[in-house]
Amino acid sequence: MDNTKRKMYARNIKIADKDIPDSVKQIWKLLSQTFKYTARISNIWPLLSTSFGLSEFELLNTATNENIMLESYLIDKMIEWQSGKDVDFSEIAERIKASQEFTEKEKVLVFEDEEEIGLRLWAIFLSISRPLY
Repeated sequence: MDNTKRKMYARNIKIADKDIPDSVKQIWKLLSQTFKYTARISNIWPLLSTSFGLSEFELLNTATNENIMLESYLIDKMIEWQSGKDVDFSEIAERIKASQEFTEKEKVLVFEDEEEIGLRLWAIFLSISRPLY
């Protein structure tokens, strides 16, 4: 798959998409095996850390107003996506990044490659809406 097409997938993706890249399938499988039917969008932090192979986010503080607003935003985006509407995963990644403090290592690993976080967010949405197991 060429880069132009992959970037499209990282931006506006619908639940009905049939052409799912192998990298998304691998993460989707990992998340489905790890969380089975317990994955919820309000649990974005364990899902995101698992998808990047992190044990946890070092500076994570979920007891903030920003985190509460992020959860509400993510629920809205999940509902839109499940309804077949376009979802911009780059926008979602920016909201996630703005909601917390991150170490430099986490910033580079998680947020430096816009395409990569978009694909991982796609896998997270899939694992929540359609667990493989």
